[in-house]
Amino acid sequence: MNETDVVIVGYGPGGQALAGLLSRKGWRVVAVERYPALFNLARAGHVDHEALRMVQSITDPTEYLAKLWEVRGDYVWLNQNGQTIMLQPEHDVGENAASGFYSDFSQWQPDLEATLDRGAREAGADVRLGWECVAIRQDESGVDVELAKMKLEDGGLRRDGETASIRARYVVGVDGANSFVRQALGIQREDLNFDERWLVCDMETLQPLAFSPNIGQICDPLRPRMLMPLGRRHRRFEWMVLPHESTEEMERPETCWRLLQEFGVTPESHRIARNVVYRFQARIAESWRDRRVLLAGDAAHTMPPFAGQGMLSSLRDANNLAWKLDFVLRGLAPESLLNTYEQERRAHVRAWTEISLAEGRVSCEVDAGKAAERDQRLLSGEKLPAPHPPRIESGVVPGVESPYASPLAGTLGIQGRVR
Repeated sequence: MNETDVVIVGYGPGGQALAGLLSRKGWRVVAVERYPALFNLARAGHVDHEALRMVQSITDPTEYLAKLWEVRGDYVWLNQNGQTIMLQPEHDVGENAASGFYSDFSQWQPDLEATLDRGAREAGADVRLGWECVAIRQDESGVDVELAKMKLEDGGLRRDGETASIRARYVVGVDGANSFVRQALGIQREDLNFDERWLVCDMETLQPLAFSPNIGQICDPLRPRMLMPLGRRHRRFEWMVLPHESTEEMERPETCWRLLQEFGVTPESHRIARNVVYRFQARIAESWRDRRVLLAGDAAHTMPPFAGQGMLSSLRDANNLAWKLDFVLRGLAPESLLNTYEQERRAHVRAWTEISLAEGRVSCEVDAGKAAERDQRLLSGEKLPAPHPPRIESGVVPGVESPYASPLAGTLGIQGRVR
C-alpha cells in the first residue's frame, strides 16, 4: 500500500489547482482521475482576475493569458425583438480589478487544464490518470483509498482488473456533481429548485465571423439561447431544450447546424467540437467534511452557468482548503481549522448561486406574457442587484467585535502592479 499526505479524487480544474498548491507547499499529493487523459473539451467558458491569480500561484500563466478573450463590456441580454433589456451585471470590472489582471475573460477550458496540470506535475504531484476511486475507509489516523484501473473500450470506460490501495492523511473529493466520494460518505444535497436542459454546442473557428451580439443572452420565450467566444479560437452556442424535445434528438449534429443557421454559421466557417445536452441545476451538499474526507467543487455545490461562477467557485475552494490543510499537516493549527473551510466557502457559494439563479430566471422565461412583463420592467430601468463579490464574514475572519477586526477583513486583497 502506498502512503501519501493527501489523495485528491477528481482532476478537473479544482483538483488540479489543489494538487498544485499542496505540492508547492511540499506535501506528497496523489491525484486520481478515472479518465485516462485530460478531458480535452470545454465546460466552463468564463475566467476572472481572481482565478488568474490562483493560476499564477501555481505556475507561469503567460502562455495561457495569450489565449484568453477579454470581455470588455460586450455581454448583453436581448429580448426576442433584439432590444437590449439588460447589460451583464458588473462587478470589479475593467483594468482596475483587484488582482492586477483585466477583470473578465472567456476561455477554452482545455487551455486552463493544460496549464494547471503542468504546474501540478512540475511541483511534484503524483497524477494517476485512468484510476477510479471505488472505496474509502477512514479511521482516526488516516484514510484508505481503493482504486480500480480503467480503460477506454467501445466508447466507454471499463475496469481492466488491476487495483491499487493508497493510505492518506486526508482525502478531498473534487469528483464532480455525481461525486463518488460524496455518495460514499452518504451526504445529501439541498436542492434549490432549478433544473433546466440546455444544448451546448462548442465550435472551432475556421473562418472568423462577426456576431451581433458578440456575447449575449437572447431571452426569447420561444427558445432562450446564448452565444459567446471561448478564448480566441473557439465559440459556444447554447439553446434551451423545450419539454417536448428529447436529449437524443437535440444532440444530433444536424440539429446544431439547423439552429446555427440563425447566426450564419456553416461547416465552412466552424467545426463542431462537441454538442451535448447539459442539465443546469443548483444543489449544495449538506456537509462538506466528514472527519478526514472533504468535498470541493461540483462535488460540494453546483449552480447554473449564468453568472459564470461554477468553475471559479471550485478554484476558490481549492485555494481556501490548500493553506488550511498545510497548517494542519504541519501542526501549526488544530484539525478544527478545517471546519472553517465550509464556514467561509458555503456562504460565498450560496451568494453566487442566488445571483446565478436570478440571472437565469431572466433568461429562461418561456411564458410569452411573463416575458413581455419582464421586458417592460427592464426597459423601464429596473436592474438586477449588482453582484458584488460576497464578503467572507465567518470562519477564520475576525468578527466585528474582535480587536483584530478590520474594514477589509473578508475581502479580496489587492495585488497591484508596481513600477
